[in-house]
Amino acid sequence: PYDAKSYAFGGIYQFFGKTVVLSGYDGTDRLLACTGFHLTGQLAILKCRVKEFLKNNHDTHGFNDSTLNVQLSNSLRTHTVILCKFTLTELERVYRFTFLIYVCILSCTLYGHCYIEHELVRCDLSLRLELSTINLKFLCICMVRARKPLRLTCAKFRVVSLCTFTDIVLEYYFHITYIEENCERCIGYVCSTRYNRVGIPYFFQIKSLIIRRQVKIINTEN
Repeated sequence: PYDAKSYAFGGIYQFFGKTVVLSGYDGTDRLLACTGFHLTGQLAILKCRVKEFLKNNHDTHGFNDSTLNVQLSNSLRTHTVILCKFTLTELERVYRFTFLIYVCILSCTLYGHCYIEHELVRCDLSLRLELSTINLKFLCICMVRARKPLRLTCAKFRVVSLCTFTDIVLEYYFHITYIEENCERCIGYVCSTRYNRVGIPYFFQIKSLIIRRQVKIINTEN
């Protein structure tokens, strides 16, 4: 450009354009680096949990056995209470043949629970003994990963999921709307005041209070 006005506007446009482009490249690199560190930490936690799971293989088998025993005992107690209550209340009203059918059904149900527990324990033990180390490790990875979301303890990272993404979006949308409302009030107060010496310091004071409030909310949530 030959005139100073076009040259100035062209320089301003180039400055903002390059700033936006550089910020975009920098933001992408930071996102990729943060995602890489996050995935590395998740895999490290999963590796440690699988090692502990393989070391305590015998304890895990005992835990599964005790869990099934607890479920079976609950079923036994429930069916026993139902049978006693039915015997006391309904024995005089129904035929003996109907009562015998009901008792046979409950007995078959209890036998089925016992048989299923025995087969599950036996299959669990045989599966752990017959599998190779690599296949057992893959199985443990699936079992450990399905328990609960992995969280880092040495740093504050959010679990990558749809729920946390929507929570973050709603949280920052609330902060943005709160800041916009307060800024509109402050700008209206500045415009309505006669002297800017009173309005402008008040505007910056309110803005600093809003920023402090936002930082306090984020720190309490983390």
